[in-house]
Amino acid sequence: MNKELLNKYIEQYLNDLKFAGEKNDIEERNGRKEYYQSFDKEKILSMTENVFYEYISKLWAMLIWGNKKYKIDQIIEDNGFEKLKIEIAELLFGVDTIDIRWDKFKNEVKGFGPAMMSELLCYVYPNDCMLWNRTAVTAYQILEIPNVPTHNYQMNGKKY
Repeated sequence: MNKELLNKYIEQYLNDLKFAGEKNDIEERNGRKEYYQSFDKEKILSMTENVFYEYISKLWAMLIWGNKKYKIDQIIEDNGFEKLKIEIAELLFGVDTIDIRWDKFKNEVKGFGPAMMSELLCYVYPNDCMLWNRTAVTAYQILEIPNVPTHNYQMNGKKY
């Protein structure tokens, strides 16, 4: 990794924060983190479809969808609502290691890519899990981090 570039970008970001409006990126992220951390395994398993819509639609990974309801309906239809809740609860709170939980979820659930999976994990475990999306891939490439998976199919639990 090019630490010189990393330090440059961190300094630039921290400087930009000084001039941010009332609600900056960190405050927004903390709000999302608090929201997702308010869910435990039991709360996920007992979600209604309305709560599930809110839970999924708040993800940054859902911003690309103009009609979030359509996408979430499709995810529910492809997987079944009860199965979805069980698989999300296991991804976030299962007893297996994260690499095993990641691969199981990825293989069992249609419609969730690494961006959505990692975002949920990152909110629940912000000190242990990272966000994985196109922006992260681009940043890692700019920082000259080797062997970065560039396609969703390349991202597995071990890499994550």
